[in-house]
Amino acid sequence: MIIIESLVVLIAVFGVSYLSNIPPGFVNVKVIESSLFRGYKNATKVALGAAVAELTYAAAALITSVYIQKFPVLVFVLGVFITCFLFFLAYRYFTGKSYAEQIEDSKIDFKDDKKKRNNYFYGLGVGMLNPQMFPYWFFFFTLTLPIYPIQYESSYYIAIIGAVTGGFALLWTYALLAAKYRKQIFSVFAKYPINKYVGWMFLVLAVTKIVEMYINYPGKEINDILAKLF
Repeated sequence: MIIIESLVVLIAVFGVSYLSNIPPGFVNVKVIESSLFRGYKNATKVALGAAVAELTYAAAALITSVYIQKFPVLVFVLGVFITCFLFFLAYRYFTGKSYAEQIEDSKIDFKDDKKKRNNYFYGLGVGMLNPQMFPYWFFFFTLTLPIYPIQYESSYYIAIIGAVTGGFALLWTYALLAAKYRKQIFSVFAKYPINKYVGWMFLVLAVTKIVEMYINYPGKEINDILAKLF
């Protein structure tokens, strides 16, 4: 059972991490720039450094999410908020600009500062300058922990591994494609409806969360709080 649980957690978190990082962002661009101007190997080092930063944020988010599971009413309230936010994100991804249009509008200009640097520390610094990873992973773990209760403590570590390896795998993909396709790299992803994939992911998570909240509705705890207030 522990192996099955670990595999489920690893695959699920890895997939979410990989898909959610595909849209062009600050870290992605820095990895691509490193691949274009400093070579694929150096870009991989930058990606590894950024993965360490994601490890820090994801671990802090998971620890926080596990702790608040002790407060079912708080988890329920956060669940309502996060579910609404997921529906909003799904709507934006379904109706918003496509991946290709985002790239065209962003007018990304790749450049090299030509400074000597340690690529591992550079990636770590770039990753740490991406603090939205903490609320993202906090929302994700707060959303999913009640849906899929963890039975074995080792699965928490597996979840962190999934988050980090998924993020690194996407950055490595960018580094590899940049080395092969150069500045035309984004055209590779632009062929696919990336927005729709991410939108469906958020929609499925939202619907699943609604079912979980209905099943595990903390009615007694909420009634106790209301009785104390009124």
